Amino acid sequence: MLRLDHIWVSILLALLASVMLGLVTKRTDRERVRYGLYCFACFMAALFGIGWFMKLLHG
Repeated sequence: MLRLDHIWVSILLALLASVMLGLVTKRTDRERVRYGLYCFACFMAALFGIGWFMKLLHG
C-alpha cells in the first residue's frame, strides 16, 4: 500500500488542481502552461506560508 506524507499529498493536490485550472480556464496551450505554472507557484507559496504560520503559532 502506498503511504504518502501530508506534504506530498498537498503537493500532489496542488499539481492536479493547477493542471485542471490551466486546462479549463485558458484557450491556447501557451496560456494554459503559463497559468498552470502560476497556479502551482501560488499553491506552493500558500502551502509553505500557512505551514510556517502554523508552526509559529503552535511552537
